[in-house]
Amino acid sequence: MKKETVLLFMINALSAIGYSLIAPLYPSVAIQIGIKEYIIGLTFSCFAISNVITIPLTPNIIKMYGRINLMYFSLILEVN
Repeated sequence: MKKETVLLFMINALSAIGYSLIAPLYPSVAIQIGIKEYIIGLTFSCFAISNVITIPLTPNIIKMYGRINLMYFSLILEVN
């Protein structure tokens, strides 16, 4: 595998690990800040719904644009 590919997959994995580390703590911190509970639930629901919608479409998008191009695009979206 190319160095670039390994680096992209490592960045993607670290991103997923970062989300899974924050997810258990987010509700308690958000409540302390004053965010309403339904907003917290809506945030996690939107994340799950977006995964349910996009995961079945991913293989077709990979065939159209290529794995590396899709990875670059997703990292750009994540940073913004």
